[in-house]
Amino acid sequence: MSGTEISCADAREKHGVTSEHSLMPNGELRFRLLKSDGTAYIRTESPPKGDWQNSHYHNKVKETYIVQTGWIGYAELVDEKPRLRIYREGESFTTKPSVIHNVYMPAGAVIHTVKHGDSSGEKRLEDERTDHFTAVTKGISEAELGRQSSLLREPATTETTLILDDYNEAYRHFDNLIWQIAAWSSGIFTIAIGGASQLTSGNPVITMTGLSFQALTAFLFSIFGLFIFVLSHALYRFRWHQIRVKNYAPRWHLLSPQAGLQFIVNIQAVILASLPPLLLGVSMTVTVVVAVTVLITVAILQEVKLIRVGKEGSKPREIRS
Repeated sequence: MSGTEISCADAREKHGVTSEHSLMPNGELRFRLLKSDGTAYIRTESPPKGDWQNSHYHNKVKETYIVQTGWIGYAELVDEKPRLRIYREGESFTTKPSVIHNVYMPAGAVIHTVKHGDSSGEKRLEDERTDHFTAVTKGISEAELGRQSSLLREPATTETTLILDDYNEAYRHFDNLIWQIAAWSSGIFTIAIGGASQLTSGNPVITMTGLSFQALTAFLFSIFGLFIFVLSHALYRFRWHQIRVKNYAPRWHLLSPQAGLQFIVNIQAVILASLPPLLLGVSMTVTVVVAVTVLITVAILQEVKLIRVGKEGSKPREIRS
């Protein structure tokens, strides 16, 4: 007995079932059948060249993967360590809620994914931790998987833990740059102040340029002050990147040593930038008011932005499968 055909419009309006198909940026094809309660079926066909997907997790939803053709690599974050498995044609497995995971699909692979369980309408979630895990897994090439022959030959229950410290290396890299910037700034500040004290009216530089002592000193302080402002921005950018790779959120952002170094570098830049107006006859009161205003404004803008970046990094993003 044949059934009555249900149109796509009726399926959507009366039953909350829709179809949605996508060509992903890496060439992967996804054909979806979605229910309004968050459950779904997805057929995924690999891109022309093998590639990892983007890491994600679900609070309640479970995903059952079925390998239709070829094989796939599966990585999940367990006890803060990436764990890698290989599943072949005909094999299946089910993810656990709240566990970050990612899938590698070599060329020619086809899988079916069924989203089921207490979905509550939730989509896949991504945040700073999944972004980091995506970067880690994308560093594992198909050739590296192939070299791990035991994973390709043994049953799917075989698993290998990959202990990767990309996070620690990235954090230390930016932390080292942050301390170097502060050291460079302090050195330049000291040279600028000490060098200015050596200038006299009979100095050859003053004689050759024809500038007055005040004009030449003001020019040099302006150059050094501008350079330290550039270093301050570089320090801010290094801190921005460091916050993005952190897998924790500091409780007191403004009490961090990085924030203290940023403030010290800003003070050095503002002091050097304030000396030229004083040398050229601007009153002390006006110069101090402007300098303090600039210092406070720059500090607030930098720290507010960094705090916002840190908070945004810890929030999951809901995206479609």
